[in-house]
Amino acid sequence: MRAQVVRVPEGAGVHEFLEKYITEHGLKGGLVLGIGGLKHAVIGYLDLATRQYRVVELESSETALEVASLLGNYFARPDGTIRIHVHVVVGTPSGSHAGHLISGVVYPFLEVFLVELGEGVAAKLGQK
Repeated sequence: MRAQVVRVPEGAGVHEFLEKYITEHGLKGGLVLGIGGLKHAVIGYLDLATRQYRVVELESSETALEVASLLGNYFARPDGTIRIHVHVVVGTPSGSHAGHLISGVVYPFLEVFLVELGEGVAAKLGQK
């Protein structure tokens, strides 16, 4: 087990930046942990009846969307593409939101720890 510390820069898309980093560093599967801020976030809540996400879009205006927790996993698929599944708790001056992070744009930065567990992650999650 090894950990990579990654500072995602302002303006970067969370998933896109992490997918590129994971690919370039040859990571196979593991945990994602993070804190920081976002300018824009799309958060999904799974509707059990339809199995579709209900979506909430958040946009910062006077303050960053404060990422109190970013938690999830990643793994490399057999075709080389990267699967990232993360949930987030985001605070705003008027309250907080939590759910599946569908997309996010970093502001001013996001501090992420990628804890590499290896190739077995996809199989354990039933995602061969």
